[in-house]
Amino acid sequence: MQHEPTSQAAQDEERVEWAILESLVGEETSPWSEDEIASELNHIKRGDVTDGLARVSGVGVVHRCGGFAFLTRAARYTHKRTFYAG
Repeated sequence: MQHEPTSQAAQDEERVEWAILESLVGEETSPWSEDEIASELNHIKRGDVTDGLARVSGVGVVHRCGGFAFLTRAARYTHKRTFYAG
């Protein structure tokens, strides 16, 4: 039987995921290394960044290649349409 995360744990995970996605959304489309993301998000524990990357990759909004991560085209498109729609 799997353990359901507490609501606080679930909220913390969501905050980490959003922080990761915000880091990857920037104008630059080149991949970020996991080290660069962890350094950028220095207020978040490295293990939480690693786990968060696994989650956002698992749901298909981030591609992983070796130690690098980048948004999928669909995620980038959705972000652009959501936040910059006129």
